[in-house]
Amino acid sequence: MKIESNSVATLVYSIHLNDVYGKLIENAQNEPKDLMFGFGKMITGFEEGLLAKKAGDDFSFEIEPAKAFGEYRSDVIIDVPKSAFMVNGKLRDDLIYLEDLEPKSGCGCGSGGGCSTDSEHEHSGCGCSTEKEHSHEDGGCGCGSGCGC
Repeated sequence: MKIESNSVATLVYSIHLNDVYGKLIENAQNEPKDLMFGFGKMITGFEEGLLAKKAGDDFSFEIEPAKAFGEYRSDVIIDVPKSAFMVNGKLRDDLIYLEDLEPKSGCGCGSGGGCSTDSEHEHSGCGCSTEKEHSHEDGGCGCGSGCGC
């Protein structure tokens, strides 16, 4: 039986960013997923890449931005303050992944750089991760000097 429009197929797959060796962004290797075809429930390029596949087929394909989420547009990116994800002074873990808060390069702890002045931090450049105490008594962030996180 081939995958076709108006059908349901159970798939085992993984999706990687950029190519087969890129960052894994979805994995259904251990938990196969039932997908409905022809109902507009999937990314167009993903559905098109699976049409006509049959049980046991190995496959790999790329999805062009126009058939996924579109080209990258920096004009629609907005900065959201960390405080938007807090309730009663605590970060809501169900709203954000903690690794999203980690510095992109280096540690950023205690030696400047990282976060800018906002309502939560009186001092600019604290750079702490969410698991560290935010003590500004010594002018730092409470993470110590240097990395040591």
